[in-house]
Amino acid sequence: MRGSIGNSSQPQATHVRRSRRPQLGLEIIALAVALSACTGEIGSPADGPAPSIDPGAGAGVTAPARSPNGDPAAKLTMNTQSNGSDPGNGSKPANDTTPTNADPTATCAAAASAPAPLARLTNLEYRNTVAALFEGLTLPDLTLPADNVVEGFDNNAKAQTASPALIDAYRANAQAIAALVSANPASVVSCNPTAASSEAACGEQWIDTFAPLAYRRPLAADEKSRLMSFFNASRTAYDFKTAIGMLVQGILQSPQFLYRIEIGGTPRQGSAALSSYELASRLSYFLWDTMPDAELLEAAANHELDTAAGVTAQARRLLADPRARASIANFHHQWLRFDKMDAMQKSAALFPTWNAQVAESLRESANKFVERVFWDMGGSLDALLTDDGAYINDDIASIYGLQKPGSATLLWRPTDPARRSGILTQAGLLAGFAHETTDSPVLRGVFVLDRFFCQPPPPPPPGVTGSVTEVVNATGPMTTRDRFAQTHEQGTCATCHRAIDGFGFGFSHYDAVGGWRDTDNGLPVDAKGWVTGTDVSGDFDGAVQLGQKMAESTQVRECVTEQWYRYALGLGSEDADACTVAQVAKALANSAGDMREVLITTVSSDAFRHRPEVKL
Repeated sequence: MRGSIGNSSQPQATHVRRSRRPQLGLEIIALAVALSACTGEIGSPADGPAPSIDPGAGAGVTAPARSPNGDPAAKLTMNTQSNGSDPGNGSKPANDTTPTNADPTATCAAAASAPAPLARLTNLEYRNTVAALFEGLTLPDLTLPADNVVEGFDNNAKAQTASPALIDAYRANAQAIAALVSANPASVVSCNPTAASSEAACGEQWIDTFAPLAYRRPLAADEKSRLMSFFNASRTAYDFKTAIGMLVQGILQSPQFLYRIEIGGTPRQGSAALSSYELASRLSYFLWDTMPDAELLEAAANHELDTAAGVTAQARRLLADPRARASIANFHHQWLRFDKMDAMQKSAALFPTWNAQVAESLRESANKFVERVFWDMGGSLDALLTDDGAYINDDIASIYGLQKPGSATLLWRPTDPARRSGILTQAGLLAGFAHETTDSPVLRGVFVLDRFFCQPPPPPPPGVTGSVTEVVNATGPMTTRDRFAQTHEQGTCATCHRAIDGFGFGFSHYDAVGGWRDTDNGLPVDAKGWVTGTDVSGDFDGAVQLGQKMAESTQVRECVTEQWYRYALGLGSEDADACTVAQVAKALANSAGDMREVLITTVSSDAFRHRPEVKL
């Protein structure tokens, strides 16, 4: 095949015969390049769809653009730094004891747009979007290398560099889906050409339907022209079925599909309002982990998302849809480090009733607790931290000190309020932040500091594992707390561990499987702890009191808000604007702590609906 696929003129078939099925790799790569011709500039006043960007390009990094033969042909660098001052994240070092009572919004100017690095679909978003595009088609397993998890989340856009393994996986997945489509075009194409003369019209009809869904916006005239040229050339060289499959393969590898490319409108004072279609994608991938549905795309077409009120109305609709439940659970799984409950192993000698089914029940119990708080208890942050119920079944009732309910199904039951209070005392999470034989004040303390106070301590020195070590010259039995106090709070370790252990020692009543205990190694448990460097600094006795202190903390409200804000926008902590976070946190305080209002206030904010002016 000669000529440029990006050219609007139809390529001429040469020596390739329609009966042959040579490898289509070069043609598909050429299509991706044709669809990726980088034109215009981000933040330019010109209207129209986003310019194409190389699928290997990440925000703030340099990535190779690909020539038709797959070799690096050029380099594209995106500058995603926002104009103006460093936004900061409003957090303090773990050992800073300065109170944080000042209102961070007192000196805030009008809310600015948030940084908008180029966001690639996460693995979950990719799979969900492919499933939505090919609804009704039985898809193959879509294998992808694991997402990078940075600062707690897998959608941190600056960490979404496209590795060679990922690009290879995209290609293999696209080829597998294309083979299914080529074998049965009627599974995706509504028209059925019975003669060669009607194939072009059918292909155009399908392009007009499928490509805008894949790109999540209308096609530009030149984009449609390139797609039609490629389809007609492929149809001439091969046949209609193959041409449809090749289009599928090319579109699924295009940056317009793999990335959420956001241009915005005419910049004003260094900020550009996102288009309705760009906002539709932001909303949908935040609240549903997939592409916009027909109603959201229609709202975008009617410019209903051009106002904060329009965005708010659609966000409330998306939240009310059952599809939001899985997405909210995905956020909680990452924020609350539920991955720590994935592969829990415990000592059979110390915990003889422990098995895989117990571990699974504990994981599901913690999940259901959070879901109940968010969906059935008004999304209350206070309830998340202080509610004294739990989901139990016969497998885990004894861990909670309760009678077996006579059921393998998890059932909601009240627990002893002196022993259980909120997410911090869910047995599954406590077991996840523990070792095989012992509890871990360090793991539990770091979890609270990082996830609820946004004060992650620095990493430990090389070779330090956080496990309990034997104390040399010990005079007798010691509790876990005593051993940590003697080994971790001395010398160079003391600075960090003073803050970590202050939280961690408060969990001393809970053993390695999350069960309550009054003695540890035959000695009475001391669960007294302390909080430093926060607006609720002071002593407490046990995790129940800790949860109560945290429920009163403005800093905790702002940290929880920051976690949602960063997740909604795919940002790292250094890009979380303290003013916007504090303003959203006020909405949390004014809504009886309803965490759902954090989502609504976030998406209606200027930060969510705008991007900084950025030029290529």
